[in-house]
Amino acid sequence: ATVSQAVASGAPYELEHRAPRLDGSTGWMLSRAVPLRDESGAVVEWFGTGTDVTERRAAEERLRASEERYRTLFASIDEGFCVVEALFDGDEPVDYRFLEANPAFQRQSGLEHPVGKTARELAPGHEDIWIRTYGRVATSGEPERFVGAAPSVGGRWFDVFAFRVGDPAARQVAILFTDVTARRAAEDALRAVADRAAYLVALGDVLRPLADPVAVQ
Repeated sequence: ATVSQAVASGAPYELEHRAPRLDGSTGWMLSRAVPLRDESGAVVEWFGTGTDVTERRAAEERLRASEERYRTLFASIDEGFCVVEALFDGDEPVDYRFLEANPAFQRQSGLEHPVGKTARELAPGHEDIWIRTYGRVATSGEPERFVGAAPSVGGRWFDVFAFRVGDPAARQVAILFTDVTARRAAEDALRAVADRAAYLVALGDVLRPLADPVAVQ
């Protein structure tokens, strides 16, 4: 609604609208007004105030743009991403609750519909090391990068970066992670092949003199 439309309604109003500023530019004004009426009920004048809210509107626009960029990134990245609240019993971390999760979360973790649930609800028997790690990040504020196994989540391995976000008192931790189970299996297989090859080379070095007649003499 415009100011003229608000005035035409004859009712008290509060609205933000474009208006000229003292420096000659056009900004935003917050107008509040109430009608003053005569004995017949006709509006004889208006009483109100006007507040320049241009800077506030600009800040809100920047915040909205920032949030939009965050949401776009949140939804489009291939890595799993979530924000959790570390839960404590006294000073001891005992669980964590999922507050946010991006679309890739389920693909990377295998866990469905996490928001609002705790880790132990989603994965009974969830390992204490994960809970202690996120509790430590929540309280210390020190980010941690690590690769860890989660037998309670299908035996998957995860490459994880965890860091505290927001008010420290809220004990919230953001977690960016990737399922590296296949990579880990491939690395283990290559390591086994390398170990086997090294064993055969060492065995050959031992047996070669026994098979060499000259060496035996």
